[in-house]
Amino acid sequence: MRRVLAIFLFLSFVIPLLALKEGDPAPFFKIKDIEGKEWKLSRIVAKKKPVVLVFFSMYCPHCREEMPFLNRIYEKYTKEGLVLLGICVNTTDSEETLRAFRDTVGIKFPLAMDYEDNMLSMIYGVNGVPATFLIDKNGNVKKIEVGFAKELAPEFEREIAELLRN
Repeated sequence: MRRVLAIFLFLSFVIPLLALKEGDPAPFFKIKDIEGKEWKLSRIVAKKKPVVLVFFSMYCPHCREEMPFLNRIYEKYTKEGLVLLGICVNTTDSEETLRAFRDTVGIKFPLAMDYEDNMLSMIYGVNGVPATFLIDKNGNVKKIEVGFAKELAPEFEREIAELLRN
């Protein structure tokens, strides 16, 4: 028991020090979406495409509130090269549950499950959802936004448009 407590205390101090910050290179990852398509950040960056990476929970009211905004962003900017990928952190649920959620909520962009004990969420330092990462064409984190507020959506969209220009 003491060993478990010592490990927990160590990690609670070390993980915040390692948390991803704006300006840091985005950690490369490989993940399959619920339709079976493989997404590799290294490949996307090699094509000089900006990325919006959203970590969310199917049970989070703020995440649900953000989905129509993200759909609009996806529909508006995908043709310009933006890649938008949703990562569900509910690892105890199945891909079938996520598909039903997608269909119920009307999500248009690709979704994946963060299996592997939420390893991708941990690598990105996600400590609340929704957590949205704007990654520029060079693979650097330009913006990290935790939570969602409708009144901030226009500013967030301007930042996404700027990612596409630069």
